[in-house]
Amino acid sequence: MEIFIKENQEVKKLPARVVRYVVEKGVKLHLNLEQVEGEVIVELRGDGSEVESRIYLAARDGKPKFNLEHRHVGRDTKSNMIQKMALLGKSHGCLGGTVRMDSGCSGAEGDLMQHSLLLSPEARVDAEPNLEISHHEVKASHASKMERVDDEALFYLTSRGLSRTEARQLLIEGFFAGAS
Repeated sequence: MEIFIKENQEVKKLPARVVRYVVEKGVKLHLNLEQVEGEVIVELRGDGSEVESRIYLAARDGKPKFNLEHRHVGRDTKSNMIQKMALLGKSHGCLGGTVRMDSGCSGAEGDLMQHSLLLSPEARVDAEPNLEISHHEVKASHASKMERVDDEALFYLTSRGLSRTEARQLLIEGFFAGAS
């Protein structure tokens, strides 16, 4: 499914499992998705177009998989992608993110950040941050971080009167709140 974005727009729900958004000249797309699976490609076709993506996933004993690509085609385009995943139990998540800079997209800027929180010893994540650069006059960065719940933070919160469950829940909420 291909959707053309001709005015500034915010998307919170995917209309299909595989979606391509085409962002026109000077337009900004806000992509804020929770608990989604599938593949999304955002093509910044118009000069000066922008996209901001925030993806939040959580699973308990599941296998969530999501892939997002920001493709810079036009000149002076900007993209910022943040993907966050928290996994419990025996979950095994796959989080793919790509910033692609096509030939001719001079002045393009793209950032990608993936952050995973593993909440059990059996939880696993395959984080795949990618940069594909085919033009010299661009700026691009990517990072991926995986962590477990900090035992010192848990201790501190429980020493202040919270139960261990309440403390873990507060840390998880803080993990997701940090993306906005």
